[in-house]
Amino acid sequence: MGLAVKAQSPSDIARQLHSLGVPPEALTRPESLQKTLPPQARKLVEALSGFSSEELGAVRKALKQESTHSGAAVKAENFAPRAGVGGAGVNRFALHAALDKKPAASSEGLPKDVQKLMKLYLPDVKEPGRPMERLLAAAARIDTLLRAETDPKKLIDVLSEHDARRNVFQLEGFLKLYKGRLDSAGEHLGAVKTLEDALGHFAVSRNMTELAQKQGAPASVVKELKKTETTARAHLQEVVEKDWIPQGKNDKSPALKSLLKDLASEDWGSYKKDHKFIESSVGDHLHKMETRHYDMRQLDSGIHELRRHMRWVPLYIEALDGKVQLSETHNPVAAMRGALDTPMAQHQNAQLTLNDREESPIRLSKATYVTYLQAVEDLGQIKDNGEQMHLLSDAYLASGAAKTAPEARAAVTKLLGKKPEDFELEKPAKKIYDHMREVGLLNALRKDFLDG
Repeated sequence: MGLAVKAQSPSDIARQLHSLGVPPEALTRPESLQKTLPPQARKLVEALSGFSSEELGAVRKALKQESTHSGAAVKAENFAPRAGVGGAGVNRFALHAALDKKPAASSEGLPKDVQKLMKLYLPDVKEPGRPMERLLAAAARIDTLLRAETDPKKLIDVLSEHDARRNVFQLEGFLKLYKGRLDSAGEHLGAVKTLEDALGHFAVSRNMTELAQKQGAPASVVKELKKTETTARAHLQEVVEKDWIPQGKNDKSPALKSLLKDLASEDWGSYKKDHKFIESSVGDHLHKMETRHYDMRQLDSGIHELRRHMRWVPLYIEALDGKVQLSETHNPVAAMRGALDTPMAQHQNAQLTLNDREESPIRLSKATYVTYLQAVEDLGQIKDNGEQMHLLSDAYLASGAAKTAPEARAAVTKLLGKKPEDFELEKPAKKIYDHMREVGLLNALRKDFLDG
């Protein structure tokens, strides 16, 4: 495969394949299916022959996730066989040009779920503008989940099974990003955070119960954890029933109704003004982290605080619904280029949404962003280890299965089949933090935003 095509992200290539009507199954290479494709599509699929099975799998996965937005139009004649030196074959130069071409803005209207949301909550708003569209996209995903079940108890299961917390986190991130610019964003941030916290507490308590049961913890410990889980579930149901589940004759979520009404009345400004706001706001957030010293000897004010601050950047980016895109060819920091060959580069969090409705996307180095995501992931793993020890130890003490804190920690260590050093927090956290500063991670990502 030519370098120009190799340089494209799986999502970029998937978008071009989608525009030609290529189904994901075609990339598994059954000859019978490939022969049924249109000529130009068949040749495009064949042109991926230089990809490894892992690379092809990433493209296939991205193709499955491709939205209904149309990609760039690629004409059949662009891929006509060419005679001459090297004999007949695919016009690779035209293929490269087509794949490198920026998709044209879609002529279609808003996504169907956003249209449905507006018809119900904002019937008088006809042209929300792209900045507000991003908010509507985040709200539409939540509204769809909230309508999955009318029974509050069953809805809690749906929200948990579909990782609704991620969607709520994105909406929270959007409001947090804009709270300094739009008054209504700050006013509704608390309600969204309350739902996110409730979802998070229930998820963690449930995971602890399941972990203890799986590892064969004493029945008294499991019972204690189950009590915590039951309390967390009841609180989540209370929050959902009070503010979020659709109700009334118009079947609207009270929290979303109020949030959308208030934010629709705000002056969102021009696309250009919003672009500059996003660049400067995320850039400032990264600069504050870069110039602050986080003491890795401190659990809450150091390790956890660094992770919390870092975590917001991916949430901001995801909430911006395609405003931020990744480039595999822009790699300003040599020390980070290897990140493109790591599993994190294929993680779903590293496959950002493409959206033709963005006039001027902010483009970041994928290598830098993947390095950032890996640091967040690694710090998260340290946090999870500490959380497991803390919550399980408390359960051992509360249930009477252990008499002292050291005894409880020893029991948890044995239960999980680990060693005491596996719960060490300071050394691994310091290693991650030192590496971030050594390669200039925060500064590199900040520059990308400002130059994007």
